[in-house]
Amino acid sequence: AEFHPYLGTSVIQTEQQSGVGAQRRLTYTNGASFLETVKESNNVDHVRFELTGHPFPVGKLFAVHNSTKVDDDITRFETILEFKPNEDTPEGYDQQLLWLAQTMCDNAKKLLEKEPEFIAMKGTADIRASMTDVAPLMFDLLKVAEFHPYLGTSVIQTEQ
Repeated sequence: AEFHPYLGTSVIQTEQQSGVGAQRRLTYTNGASFLETVKESNNVDHVRFELTGHPFPVGKLFAVHNSTKVDDDITRFETILEFKPNEDTPEGYDQQLLWLAQTMCDNAKKLLEKEPEFIAMKGTADIRASMTDVAPLMFDLLKVAEFHPYLGTSVIQTEQ
């Protein structure tokens, strides 16, 4: 419930709290309520839910969550919403479900991500110049005044 943008409550409906067969009732902040049943799960990095009695103008609807290790610090989390259109499905509704899936992923990131010890912001430019021409920008301490947008002067303070 913490990472879904419209979810008000999530209540377990079965004695089983996780794994295939577990069910929960989801109630949106606008009062719409539906059942979500675990259809597939490996209890590690994949779960697939079937949503029944949902308020969306589509037929069958499934929600899938997967996670993949990128490296020791990063895990990729994805939400996939699979649906069968019906006669009530408006044109372009897939884009609304895409927004919902991406918002859930963005909210999961905000909820779980730890603050990094250091933050690195990177700018890049392909410069039509040789490495020899670019080197002074990096190693000549006075050159920084020529390309830094806010620096007025650069002065050497040591005798080296």
